[in-house]
Amino acid sequence: ALRLAQSAGDLPAVADAWRYLEAESTDAGVFATWRWNQAVSRHQARDADLLVMLAEQASRPVALLPLARRSFLGMDTLVFLGSGLRDYSIADYQDALLSDRDADESLDVLVERGSAALPLQLLGVQAGWSVAILALCRWVQRRGERKLVIQGG
Repeated sequence: ALRLAQSAGDLPAVADAWRYLEAESTDAGVFATWRWNQAVSRHQARDADLLVMLAEQASRPVALLPLARRSFLGMDTLVFLGSGLRDYSIADYQDALLSDRDADESLDVLVERGSAALPLQLLGVQAGWSVAILALCRWVQRRGERKLVIQGG
């Protein structure tokens, strides 16, 4: 099962599971702790929407992904909670919090959200972006060649 915390008010509902995963994970650093992310969520609330994903299997937490949804160039993007703070960037240190006991299965629970067609839709979006970027590159190259010919080069 997948539970979402989408506001600061929803965050306490995942606190016990977060602390459980902290204790279960051998590589959880300070930036993955409940206490750190709770403080960061209060400061980041004005710039981004909270989106913390908690994966559970048989009512036991197996993975937690602390994210925030932020608008960038008119598009919604997902970043790790705490990314983009003015004084320092924790993006290099933040990661998903996984239970060591269920490390192989925990990511599967996170990935299996959605319909069976979701992976195909994601591939379609990636293919569309690839075609669009290649078309843009071709257009820029042709313009450059035309300008070079006009200038006698």
